[in-house]
Amino acid sequence: MFDEITERNPFVWTSMIHGYVEILSIRKPFLSSGICVSEIIISSILKAFGRLKWSRDGEAVFGFIWKCGFGFDLIVLNSVIDCFMRCGEVDCARRLFDSMDEKNVVSWTSVICGYVRKGGMVEARNLLEAMPSKDMAAWNVMISGYTDVRTAKFLFQAMPICDTGTWNLMISGYCKVGELEKTKGYFEQMPRWNVVLWTMMMDGNVKSGKVHEARCLFNEMSEKNLITWSTVISGYAKNGKPSAALESFKNFRKQSLELDETFMLRVISACSQLAIVDLSQ
Repeated sequence: MFDEITERNPFVWTSMIHGYVEILSIRKPFLSSGICVSEIIISSILKAFGRLKWSRDGEAVFGFIWKCGFGFDLIVLNSVIDCFMRCGEVDCARRLFDSMDEKNVVSWTSVICGYVRKGGMVEARNLLEAMPSKDMAAWNVMISGYTDVRTAKFLFQAMPICDTGTWNLMISGYCKVGELEKTKGYFEQMPRWNVVLWTMMMDGNVKSGKVHEARCLFNEMSEKNLITWSTVISGYAKNGKPSAALESFKNFRKQSLELDETFMLRVISACSQLAIVDLSQ
């Protein structure tokens, strides 16, 4: 539920942190209680430990896993790998992975993802090559790990099939380095477009000072959201076009979209830099 919340206020964060603290405070009584547990409960505990990067009680937890008979449970072992990786225990995760008689796509992807997080792209690539059945998640994790989009391109070209996430990664990568022609090429090759990609293309043009091109993309869009509108408004403001920014904001107010804090902060921040008083007010 927490992962699905887009606007996380202090209350939400406090509740989440409090929940994690409670998990840590009851871990020892729980582990020694003798209560009947399932692989789901064990996996949830490991997930919490991984997110908190809490590896101090690893031996107790893993001893408990074997005691409960989950030492060969694939779901639990995958959770252990993920926990190790998130805690920075890459070698432990790899040893466990190598010792497993049974592995599935989640096992492989967890280790690849762990290496990518730590910048171990060579190890991650070697694992991807050895992976018997490569899924989209593994491919996308690898592409996301390359800081040089030109290197990622070769992996992209080797993929048998791409999904929206793959296209997003490539377009985002070229936008970041300002290669808008390459970005446009990927954008036009896509089988279908969504509002995220349109907005990404707009943002890339805005950052390169090509406000007119960004506006043309905006006009072509059949669906627009708050991020889209804030991109075009702040884009005009940041590129010294206060009148166009104000006019776009007036057009936005005619829509049925509701303002939120993120939208207002982004627009006000952009406009205040140029002292666009009318729009900031």
